[in-house]
Amino acid sequence: MFKEKLVIGHQNPDTDSICSAIGYAELKQKQGENVVAARCGKLNPETEFVLDYFDLPAPKLVTDVYTRVSDIMEKSNLKSVLPSTPIKEVGELLEQEAIKVIPVVDKDNKLLGIVTASDIAHRYLQELAVESLREVPTSLENIIQTLDGELINNQQDLSSEVTGNIFTGAMDTETMCEYINPGDIVLLGNRIKAQEAVLEREISCLIVTGNLEIKSEVKDLAIEKGITVIRVPYDTFAAARLINMSIPISKVMSTEVEKFYPDELVEDVKEEIINSAHRSYPVTDRQNRLLGLVSARNLIDVETKEVILVDHNEKSQAVDGIEEATLVEVIDHHRLGDLETLEPILVRNEPVGSTATIIAKLYFEYGVELSVEIAGVLLSAILSDTVIFRSPTCTGVDKMIAEKLAEIVEVEIEKFGRRLFKAGSVLNKLEPRELILNDYKEYKFDEIKIGVGQIEIMDLAEFKEMQHNILNVMNEVKKESGNDYLFLLVTDVLNEGSLLLYNQTATSLVKRNFVGEEEEVGFYLPGVMSRKKQVIPVLSKALID
Repeated sequence: MFKEKLVIGHQNPDTDSICSAIGYAELKQKQGENVVAARCGKLNPETEFVLDYFDLPAPKLVTDVYTRVSDIMEKSNLKSVLPSTPIKEVGELLEQEAIKVIPVVDKDNKLLGIVTASDIAHRYLQELAVESLREVPTSLENIIQTLDGELINNQQDLSSEVTGNIFTGAMDTETMCEYINPGDIVLLGNRIKAQEAVLEREISCLIVTGNLEIKSEVKDLAIEKGITVIRVPYDTFAAARLINMSIPISKVMSTEVEKFYPDELVEDVKEEIINSAHRSYPVTDRQNRLLGLVSARNLIDVETKEVILVDHNEKSQAVDGIEEATLVEVIDHHRLGDLETLEPILVRNEPVGSTATIIAKLYFEYGVELSVEIAGVLLSAILSDTVIFRSPTCTGVDKMIAEKLAEIVEVEIEKFGRRLFKAGSVLNKLEPRELILNDYKEYKFDEIKIGVGQIEIMDLAEFKEMQHNILNVMNEVKKESGNDYLFLLVTDVLNEGSLLLYNQTATSLVKRNFVGEEEEVGFYLPGVMSRKKQVIPVLSKALID
């Protein structure tokens, strides 16, 4: 499977930004690429109407494209063990998988601790003498598993703890029995008399070494006494050494373990990972469920997120973290901005009225069939961005493509466009601050920063009832944003003109450079419909000159 790429529009996304992302992701998927549509802001009412009308889900919300722990952690072929797992089994797993760290989890996959190869080596060195199991008990089941044993007769619950001392039959029978107490574990070869003697001492388990035959009288006595007998292939010395490796891993694991969450930024945790005492750290969710492991080697040649930008190409408008991502394509109809790449990328930039126009052209150029749903959202985006062909940004190409899409969708363009704008009217749906920021973009000209919002309405008279309140909120937004100037373009779709609102500091700037009529609040600009083509160029020239 190819690595996932995100196709995403600008912050404060409008209909063109969202629908172009959906349309381009669909095209790429049909061409065999793993591309997913995304958005970096909430949907406006107009876009919600479009997606609801054509029954399409909203692109997934991606608030940033910074590299996170989830992007670099090891999650495939992730190994973990239960706390009851014998030390020997864990050691073998570490060797087989060529790993140095393994997490210990409960039955619900919740992290309990970690074990390293050095933990097991340290434990092994501690066990140079056969140790009592009273301090660190294990189970008969673990003993059988660790010693590759064969259960001759089962007289107890194999999962129950064994807590006795461990004895090897190296002494004469009489002397050995002086040291053995009920509940102990004894390892013996084929010394029949010694086997019978220790069974009489009511030990918990007899381990017969060397895969030797066990006499029927010994088996019968063990059954009579309720004692478990196990036969193992190892000699007595080897079995004595290995039995201590039957202790459950929970007895040697580290429980005070630093862990990371998948949503943590790599930039924030990389120093901690590099300077870690362990080779790897567990990654868990907020419920402590194990998700993966992360180590210093994961920081080498980190794969950043691959991103395709649509409907913008300036850093100030892009999703947060774009400077850390790998930009692979740009599809846009705006001026070229300030984004830089290390390698050549595909850029499709055309002087048309909508990015969706370019996306639809690509379908036709590649001969890829457009579904009604995709044709519908692309048509909606074109009508939105060109204000039903009334915007000066609209070109003959936009009209031609829109007509083709309308045939697929089977709608009448003017009628559907009016319905679109009516559904998208935000005056009575959003608070003043939301109105200003709903379709808002920031620009930088030399050292001067400006913000320009735009709302499209059906009648300016309705807006004038709230214009004083909105102007007051604009002053607050300007102060918070740190911009030198803040503007709001209120576009009357049907009457083809706009009211430009601005802070007091911009009064002379507006009067010197725009042709229009001063209103009680703002400046009316007849024929002005486009922020991109009729407002930004004027401000750019005035501020740079």
